[in-house]
Amino acid sequence: METKIVTLVLLCWLLLFPTCKKKPTEHNDTDKPGRRDYTWTIDTLSYPGSLQTTMRDMYAVDAKNIYVVGHNEDNGVGTMYHYDGTKWSSVKISWAVGGNISGAFDLSAIYGFGANDIYAVGFRYHDNPTPPPNYYDSSLIIHFDGSQWKEVNLSVRGRQLIGIWGNSSGDIWTGGGYGTLFHYDGILWANVSLDTSLWFNAFGGEKYKQFLTAYKQIDTSGYITGIKYLFKRIENNWTKVDSFALLPNTTFTFGHLNIRSIGGTIYSSGYGLFYQKNDKWENVESINDETVIRYTFGSRSKNVYAVGNAGIVYHFNGTDWKKTDEVSNPILSFNAGWTNEKEVFIMGDDNYRTYIYYGK
Repeated sequence: METKIVTLVLLCWLLLFPTCKKKPTEHNDTDKPGRRDYTWTIDTLSYPGSLQTTMRDMYAVDAKNIYVVGHNEDNGVGTMYHYDGTKWSSVKISWAVGGNISGAFDLSAIYGFGANDIYAVGFRYHDNPTPPPNYYDSSLIIHFDGSQWKEVNLSVRGRQLIGIWGNSSGDIWTGGGYGTLFHYDGILWANVSLDTSLWFNAFGGEKYKQFLTAYKQIDTSGYITGIKYLFKRIENNWTKVDSFALLPNTTFTFGHLNIRSIGGTIYSSGYGLFYQKNDKWENVESINDETVIRYTFGSRSKNVYAVGNAGIVYHFNGTDWKKTDEVSNPILSFNAGWTNEKEVFIMGDDNYRTYIYYGK
């Protein structure tokens, strides 16, 4: 009887704890180095009859829903293309081709929060009765609700808009020429007064660590000085925290062209590549200061791309930064991209046509 009881207890114990053998360690994909084994193809974007089709920015919902916006030399309207997973098609946004946006305009940047909530910014041309110049510009914001693009009504118009970014759909910033700066709180677009001598360029960061960059104009003729400024949003106010001037032996302390948060790290790119560490900008030393990095993007901390002038493409896989020679093209300037790691899109132009490198 005692032997049967012991056997029963042992059997119950084995059922509760079936094995003492340890399972093999399961590795999460986020621990793996970023891929570098893509096969690349190239798509060319060229608007019919246009001398220049130069796209400037990209926003991707996913690999089968990507928008790019930019400049079209000949027909006087900003150009937008959409990728559906198979091909790139021109988006009909202008009245001239059946869209909702009137007049002559140009597009500079695009940012979104999903397939049904995307913004693009730029400016509308207006004739000037007393040239020179023979035209002037005003702020343009357009919005896509999932079915059509419509112009956003602004109670106060500024000058051309250059960049746009948002921490959320209820906290969006866009800005551009002669101190033009707008904030959207989810209900209204409000004009924000900061400094009318500055041109606001790039916006980015995280919820509690937001930055914008600007450059200085010293007179109304449009002459641009070499001074670049960095602002940080502190207690809901933009505070100037750093600057540098383009002079001999300049030490670059931040990137003025693009700001992106990737995998918990905030990058700024310009004359070199920088990242935030302990509230300071550290230089990525393996990327030369003389290399102009125009855009940074990635899917996680171990899969980051930095692209720029002279066809430069760098990739960080969690261990090192390495040039992607399969894509690098010295006649192109790369200015945008997107990846989900399974696929990569890198966009650039030769000042006449836009080329999109597709890695899979």
